[in-house]
Amino acid sequence: MDSRIIAGVDIGNSSTEVALACVGNGRVEFLSQYLVKTTGVKGTVDNVLGIRQALKEAAGMAGVSFSEIAALYLNDAVPVIGDLAMDVISETVITESSMIGHNPDTPGGTGLGIGTTVQLDELPDTCDGQDYIVVIPEGTDYEWAAVEVALPGHVIRTLSNPYGLATVFGLTPEETKRIAPIARALVGNRSAVVIRTPQGEVIERKVEAGRITFHGQRNKVEVSINDGADIIMQGMERAGQLLDAVGEAGTNVGGMLNGLRQNLADATGQPFDAITIGDLLAVDAMIPVSVSGAIAGELSMESGVAIASMVKTERVPVQKVAQAAVKAFEKMATQVKA
Repeated sequence: MDSRIIAGVDIGNSSTEVALACVGNGRVEFLSQYLVKTTGVKGTVDNVLGIRQALKEAAGMAGVSFSEIAALYLNDAVPVIGDLAMDVISETVITESSMIGHNPDTPGGTGLGIGTTVQLDELPDTCDGQDYIVVIPEGTDYEWAAVEVALPGHVIRTLSNPYGLATVFGLTPEETKRIAPIARALVGNRSAVVIRTPQGEVIERKVEAGRITFHGQRNKVEVSINDGADIIMQGMERAGQLLDAVGEAGTNVGGMLNGLRQNLADATGQPFDAITIGDLLAVDAMIPVSVSGAIAGELSMESGVAIASMVKTERVPVQKVAQAAVKAFEKMATQVKA
């Protein structure tokens, strides 16, 4: 068998390595290797920029041209969102908040609506050219609202983003900081209503720790985060081989797990619903919490649960990486010949 030069590509969470070798006649001769920082999220098309750079450097060190490389071999790089794979879950109390959130179960339509709320019986008298959102039934005294509905298979984007909320309502940096937990709790919702009330009308708003539902091969098991890490892990074990884990909508754990799905969906181009939680670890933890009204910024330690999870996707992303890498390699080889 004639000898040929091949390139092995190992895409990692933080680094990407390319190694060149001459293979043939029953032997393998190592030629060179080069390591670069992984570009983009592991297992996504953004990795190609790093692969191209490492391949160029490795080829230069080995003294070979791109046209001499017969094949590229990539590892099965599953996308990983490493920096968001763990979070501490507890109840969040937002004091002096003027924002509340809601997730309708049966939304209709699509898009984002912003306007001043008005009672249905008062609507005929509003002729000042402003945008209004009709409140049904009567009895509410909220002043402003925003409503967002996503297309089937998609999730809301503006109201689940603190900066999106800040833009919609014209919030100050301090107000944006206070409502961030509410925005996060809405991550993954199909629709949402967020209402801004007059200052001082809402004293506090609680975002619960929430519940996790484990979908396993044997059972479907639901556990509360407040029950602690041991109960959570026992619940996952009772479910059997984990197929997916779903966090309660509008809670801290729902925001965490849905946030992972959304980030990976954005990175891979896959539908939100096609991404599942493949594994999960819960550990009891202590959380420093600011004391309301404290003069010197005192903190108190409260119990919570640290959650780490792994997200599973289809093989489609790495196949896209391979296709893009081959195109980039062929383009580089053509440029050298030219």
